[in-house]
Amino acid sequence: MQGNKKIEVAGNIENVSAEGVVCKGLKNPRGMVALDEQTLLLIEAGSAQDEPDGRVVRVALQDGRAPEIEVLSQRHSAVNMQPVMQRDEIMGLSDLGLADGQLLVSQTNGMIESSVSRLSLNGQGQVVDGAQLQPWAQVPGHINCIAFNTQTERWFAVKPDRNHVVEFDPNGQERLVVSLSDLEQGQDAVPVYMVFDENSGCFLLTLFSGEVGRDTNTATKGVAFNGQAGKVISLDPKSGTCKTIVDGLSAPTGIDIADGTLYVLELCAGFLEPLRAMDDAERCLHGGFQRFSGRLLAICLESGEQQILAKALDTPSNVCVVGDSIYISEGMGMPGRPIPHPDGTVVPLQGQLRRLIRQR
Repeated sequence: MQGNKKIEVAGNIENVSAEGVVCKGLKNPRGMVALDEQTLLLIEAGSAQDEPDGRVVRVALQDGRAPEIEVLSQRHSAVNMQPVMQRDEIMGLSDLGLADGQLLVSQTNGMIESSVSRLSLNGQGQVVDGAQLQPWAQVPGHINCIAFNTQTERWFAVKPDRNHVVEFDPNGQERLVVSLSDLEQGQDAVPVYMVFDENSGCFLLTLFSGEVGRDTNTATKGVAFNGQAGKVISLDPKSGTCKTIVDGLSAPTGIDIADGTLYVLELCAGFLEPLRAMDDAERCLHGGFQRFSGRLLAICLESGEQQILAKALDTPSNVCVVGDSIYISEGMGMPGRPIPHPDGTVVPLQGQLRRLIRQR
């Protein structure tokens, strides 16, 4: 596999070791689905530069060799949200989900509307001969995550810009499940990712938390976050009832469940150096999110005990657990722009896929 640099593993952790970066040079990697421990389907949102370059790829990891990457769909457009957000944010392809041989792919178009498309795959996770992405749903707002309810066999999605969770019927028509209330300091809830918990029949969602003051202060726009306001909540899809599972998190993003353990990514530890002007992207700045300060937490759903499995991650967005492997996608923002590394050097921003090994 490519790369041998270890993630720092913190705390009294005996059953998790770091395997390192297995795929580099990705352009804003996002959602992923594991076909097995060595094969993933992965979204790249793209670079939002020049030609559309968002992709859906199949990544086959091979011990001792570079991963084999097969492109399932490409040339998807992306939008650089720096002028609006004043942070390292690229929006385009956002997530994918797999059920009954159908791969669903969500894409956001400049936070105005989103689409969900379907692609037929064979049993090996490869595109069925002649199959193309087919439009399935077109909805207002920004879809950041899609998830499948295995009990009702319905798809659900979160919309961070509207604080909504929606359900899709078989024809792709949406129904509002819940409109999430503001957080304690008046921030938007900002749901970003969710996963279905078959044991409880509920979805678990991460609430990133919006900016304090809702972006009204131009002097603090882009970084006016309460760093410990994030949460994980449970949502009953039938009643729309929500309750807090974990609070006090720093910008939680991706989430997954395995063996009674909740895995939660924190995007960063702080919010620094927003990108006020377009030429700021040419300077060595954190870009709103403190680079290389993300973490992976493991939380026992029964006891609530928390452990830090990895830190020094660069803006991790998605996590996927399969067997003994934990996959993490990292690197948000304009590919290639200079960012500060904790060792004092300047490094180019790049998307990458990282793997941790669980020894159970």
